[in-house]
Amino acid sequence: MLKLSILGKGGCVLIMCLSLHAACAATLNVPGSYGTIIDAVNAANSGDEIVVAAGTYEEADIVTFTKPDVTLTGSGSVVLHGPAAADSLAFINPGVTGIIINNIKFERLSANNDWMRCVALHGASSATMSNCTFTGPANGVGIIVFYGASVSLSGCTFLNFNPISSWAAAIFLEGHDDSSPKSNIIVENCTFDTGCNGWIKTYNGGNWVKIGEVTVRNSTFKASNNPHAIEFIDGGNLAIQYDNTKDLLFEDCTFEGTLLEVAEFHYTNGGGPKSLTFRRCNFKAYNSLRKMLWLDLPCPVKFENCLFGGGQNESIMWIWGGPPTVDFHHCTFITDGILGTTSSTGTDQSTFIGGWDSGRTFNVTNCLFYSPVNYSPGFVGDPGSSANRNYNVSYSIIDHPTPVGDHAQITPGPGYSNVSLASAFVDPGARDYHITESEPWANGGTDLGYSLDLNGDPRVQGGIPDMGAYESAYAPSSVDCWSLY
Repeated sequence: MLKLSILGKGGCVLIMCLSLHAACAATLNVPGSYGTIIDAVNAANSGDEIVVAAGTYEEADIVTFTKPDVTLTGSGSVVLHGPAAADSLAFINPGVTGIIINNIKFERLSANNDWMRCVALHGASSATMSNCTFTGPANGVGIIVFYGASVSLSGCTFLNFNPISSWAAAIFLEGHDDSSPKSNIIVENCTFDTGCNGWIKTYNGGNWVKIGEVTVRNSTFKASNNPHAIEFIDGGNLAIQYDNTKDLLFEDCTFEGTLLEVAEFHYTNGGGPKSLTFRRCNFKAYNSLRKMLWLDLPCPVKFENCLFGGGQNESIMWIWGGPPTVDFHHCTFITDGILGTTSSTGTDQSTFIGGWDSGRTFNVTNCLFYSPVNYSPGFVGDPGSSANRNYNVSYSIIDHPTPVGDHAQITPGPGYSNVSLASAFVDPGARDYHITESEPWANGGTDLGYSLDLNGDPRVQGGIPDMGAYESAYAPSSVDCWSLY
């Protein structure tokens, strides 16, 4: 499109838009100019905005975007319905990029088939969606991202997804072949409410799922009594492929209770991402009967200022053969453990951190580990492994009578201790794991350069950081507490 500005007498400006194929950007109103959303989308040109008045729109077919850079905005409460038999409410064609959708509620009234979804993106298409709702009462998938498409979400809500099969998910990624581009997923300020088979997950069927950037910030995953919140898993020769220049980041997120793992990153083909980081995340996976996290990525993994809120878990996490290093900085681990034989392995597992396959190094600094029951045979290590792993532990407390299990060793650094943490927390019965004013956990850490704790409060108060996920305002003691141990 060519725009010519002509300055006339009196300072008036005349704008002329010249194009053989497109008119000037326009605003299309529904139902003012067009009776349906489909009619407006079909009529829109690149750069146009469709503004939809408040109301419920019963569309006769799938709303299909075929031109790039079209904006669809709801003015007021806008609800979009579609045919019960249609596999999507909205569809973005392959290669169509720059679609923007604001303030639309995509609601499926009947969609019990696992393939049914609210929005589908295909083949290197891209969309930005803000303040949208993806809901049922019945659904297979909220947003499905096919064949290298990418999506960015802000202020969106997902709820009421029917967990009838492995396909059910809020955001579902699926591949096609080895030539597909990699998908980027950006999620900010979103809520994933209860009722789903997984919130962000990949297809576990061997179809070249390819992952680029994944950034998830300030979002809540309420996946209570459902298998997974985050599941990036595939197997075989067509396993997931990552972009080794891109990071996977989960920051300021809350994960509330799942039946199985909160997060599982498992199996890759051709290398992993640049890194996997959980920063200021609160894991409330109460009584999952399994591990909270299962990680097997060939890249560095880091947990920063995180709380693992316990309940009865087989273990807090298993680290399989992939990561060369796993760092825990300013984390608090709480678990009640499981007494007796576990369902998945047939053996007691380590209460906190276990691992399989090959050796690796764990770096633990400024952390607190507490189990009120201590069911397991060891804090770290795994009786099913055959290789040793080393745990470098400094400025941390492990409250466990047998801190080392099979095939593991702790290399103690400054500030490492096995003192009791029974009085360390404000109200553990109510799962309030802010620390009490008592050494050595208050003002007992070392400065790692973090500016914020899990609450978003200043990390260093009084000149010396605390151990654990939360920072207190307690004044440091003049006594060198570590000289007492």
